[in-house]
Amino acid sequence: MNFSEHNKDLDLLQKYYNGKLSDAEKNALEQRALEDPFLKEAMDGFDEHPNSFNQFHARHIKGNTALGKTMLIAISVLVGMSIMVYLVNQNIEEPSATNDIALMDSLASEDFVEVEVLPTAIETLVVANEEDLIAIEEIVENKILIEKEHQTDINQNDEDVEHPIEIDAHDDHIEDEDFHPEDEHHNQNLENSAAATYLHDMYVVDYREISRKKKYISYLRYDLPGLSADFESEEAERETELIEREVRIPYMTYLEKGMSYFADRKYKRALNCYSIILEQYDDDINALFYGGLCYYNTSKYSTAISQFDQILTHELNAFKEEAKWYKAKALVKLNKTSEAQIILDEIIVAGGFYTKDAIMLKKSL
Repeated sequence: MNFSEHNKDLDLLQKYYNGKLSDAEKNALEQRALEDPFLKEAMDGFDEHPNSFNQFHARHIKGNTALGKTMLIAISVLVGMSIMVYLVNQNIEEPSATNDIALMDSLASEDFVEVEVLPTAIETLVVANEEDLIAIEEIVENKILIEKEHQTDINQNDEDVEHPIEIDAHDDHIEDEDFHPEDEHHNQNLENSAAATYLHDMYVVDYREISRKKKYISYLRYDLPGLSADFESEEAERETELIEREVRIPYMTYLEKGMSYFADRKYKRALNCYSIILEQYDDDINALFYGGLCYYNTSKYSTAISQFDQILTHELNAFKEEAKWYKAKALVKLNKTSEAQIILDEIIVAGGFYTKDAIMLKKSL
């Protein structure tokens, strides 16, 4: 078979993997593969590594006029090696930081523009009216005040340790007025605290300081060639073929992407990032909290409550006050007044940051 015929095979393969062949044409190509071991080996490799053909074709095949059996064999070998490397990487607890940097450098050096492709379940969400949103400014300002309050508790706790209260051995009880529920609440907040940092002025737990089996995120990235980023029309943009590839980047780098979307009030895009994080770290407290806020801001109050509940039982105390408060607000949105009142009472008794807000909200019910 000559080079021209193999070029036709490559065009057929492109149509085959992009669903542009009729059933009869697909069957004909599959029958040919049974008779051509080189063609079958290449197709088997592409079948095991989805979209690998599109990546190869987009980057190397277009414009090439001299590809034959040798290239088909090389493709199948390269695909096989990619699968092996992928499987090996899945068994490595901690990837090399050098590899992550090399990957990011590679993406940056190539002329690609990343396109955010959202799952239908997220794309169809509708952002709530402005007056119903949890404002970013509120989150930022309240967290600063909460952290100041907690720091005061820590300082007070240190003073208590240095100067313990002496109790008379003859006292066999403590008067009721000496017991303050909020003291118990504040002491709980001093436990299980985690290292934190800020991304786009928003507080996040710094998982670089916490031991986890891995510190990276794998996700499907969709790219357009950079030279094709300027389109004459929306129709031209839709018809442009995206290059799909699985990439791996450090967790904090990917989280920063989600926080950037959140800061820009692109709640659906932010939610997509948080959802991908939760697929790989199901107890990630950053994704649970900010993802919960995204659900709240898209009127998915039940889902928001589910994520806030996970925070309330989480081993880390990073967002527990906020989670309880926003859970109460979500219950009010769902007209579950009695359940909301129970949560509001808990906030009031605890005497934390949201006590006054809880009292006002309860009076309005």
